[in-house]
Parts: sequence; structure tokens; C-alpha cells
Amino acid sequence: MNKFFEMMPRVAKWLAEQKRRALRDHEVSSIYGRKRRFPLIASQSHKAEVQRQAGNMPVQSSVSDMTLLANMRIIRVLEAEGIECLIFPHVHDGFYFQVQAEYENRAVEVTRSEMHKVGFKTKVNFKCEIQTGTNWGRLKIVYNG
Repeated sequence: MNKFFEMMPRVAKWLAEQKRRALRDHEVSSIYGRKRRFPLIASQSHKAEVQRQAGNMPVQSSVSDMTLLANMRIIRVLEAEGIECLIFPHVHDGFYFQVQAEYENRAVEVTRSEMHKVGFKTKVNFKCEIQTGTNWGRLKIVYNG
């Protein structure tokens, strides 16, 4: 971790600020405004766990929110084009939906395009992987970028 923080000192500073914010304000927020509250810190060991969660939550929640928002945009585009899709629950940083085989290429194109729209200014290139197939056991990667 020390080498990582040497290479990326702003990350170390940001992480320290999240830990301070959790103790001072009893909450931290994702990029999209989702909050995680820490109303009570019961002990020293609990304080350490709160600080760990305070550094983790904004990152994981932001990625989850980006994925969920992209999922919603993809569905809107497909439905606007008259492509019916069967939607399954969003799980962590991935989602699953079904379209008829004749619309597979269009669904991949829309998914690729929408997954790279993050909704805020960044120099980070967010990657996505798209798999297609007739069932879970036969999924093949068709895009990884």
C-alpha cells in the first residue's frame, strides 16, 4: 500500500479525508450523492472499521451507481427503438438482460456506448466487458474495453 500511495499521493490524501469525514460528520458520500451514515462509534475497534468502510463506500457505491444509471439508459434506448428486453436485477457492478437474437448486435452497441458515459468530468477510462450467449454457461466476451 505504501508504494501505491507513493505513486498516487492524491489517493492517500482523499482516503485520509474520507476517514476524517466519517469521524467528524458521521457520514461519507458517493460521487452521485448516496450517503453512508455512521451515527455511533462504539469503540476503538469499531472506529477502525468505520474508517475502513468510509474509504471503501464512496468508491464501491459510485461504481455501482454508474452501472445502474448506464443500465437504465441502455434499457431506455433499446425500448425507444422498439427492442424489448427482459431485465434482471442489477448485482454489484454488473447487470444482465435478454433481447431477441436478431437484436443482439444493436444491444451490444448500445451497451458499449452507454457504459462509457459516466456523467462527470474525469481522466479515468472506465472499462466494461460485454458478454453474450444463449445461457450463463455459454457466455462469450464480445467487448472488453
